[in-house]
Amino acid sequence: MVIRLLQNFTSITLDMDAQPPESRPAAHWTKAEGRKAIEKIFPKSHLTMYIAGGLWVRMEDAEGANAAHLV
Repeated sequence: MVIRLLQNFTSITLDMDAQPPESRPAAHWTKAEGRKAIEKIFPKSHLTMYIAGGLWVRMEDAEGANAAHLV
């Protein structure tokens, strides 16, 4: 189902403007070494991994996509 949904979009990007400030990595991370310095999201884990504050994205319709094809 997720694959069929994603096939209806040509582009999926992070929407940093919609992302709540508390879900962003701490400002001091930009001075850290390695992966931490480039993170745009703040991953967390419980029983499963999730993104603090949700993962806000912007999607653009794919050419010729038709919602009636989704089952």
